[in-house]
Amino acid sequence: MRHYQEPVYRIAVPHRRDSDLAHKATRSTFVRAYRALPSYHYEVGPLPWLIRDRVLPDRVSGRLIASAAE
Repeated sequence: MRHYQEPVYRIAVPHRRDSDLAHKATRSTFVRAYRALPSYHYEVGPLPWLIRDRVLPDRVSGRLIASAAE
């Protein structure tokens, strides 16, 4: 997790424009990723999977703040 925390955070910051919300979104991303581990396809690297499947859907739908509270 520590290896991917900074890249995920850097993606969240511009969309949240607030470091606290970006930290919450990053934590939420890893919680949801842990729950979704059974759907992880090993031919895809962990970072693209985190970004595409865990961060991007929230970014597109504007749910990043709401999902951080989950």
